Amino acid sequence: MSLLAVLVALMVGVVVASAYVAYPLANSKPTSLPAWCVRPKGGYLIVANIDGYNESTSHDVPNNAWPVIDVAKGSNVTIAVCNTDHQAHGFQIRYYHDSNIETVAPGRMLTVSFMATQKGSFAIYCDIPCTVHAFMVSGKLVVA
Repeated sequence: MSLLAVLVALMVGVVVASAYVAYPLANSKPTSLPAWCVRPKGGYLIVANIDGYNESTSHDVPNNAWPVIDVAKGSNVTIAVCNTDHQAHGFQIRYYHDSNIETVAPGRMLTVSFMATQKGSFAIYCDIPCTVHAFMVSGKLVVA
């Protein structure tokens, strides 16, 4: 084996090993959520992590909307967004919560509350580029 081939093999091994160290949960599912990540009473919980919003990577996003939240017009809506990932994620809802980019830092939770005053279908999305961004732009709030 040539010296160049050995060096290339070593470099590939270092890159692969560092990927597993940097992202140890990329291929594993946590058995439970952290204690601070709880669904608000009468509300909704969205978990942002390496699998998107509520594991959107396994829901054929963007072909299918996910997650989908259905509420009645006039109801009070509370959504908790927990970021259990190692990278920041964003959270917006068209019309209801999109006046600025909302950042949810790793290990943090954001709670959003509003009254559903307008009927229709409203996009739930992230405005912060990340490794799973394409899977975090197809959520939907449906107000009937």
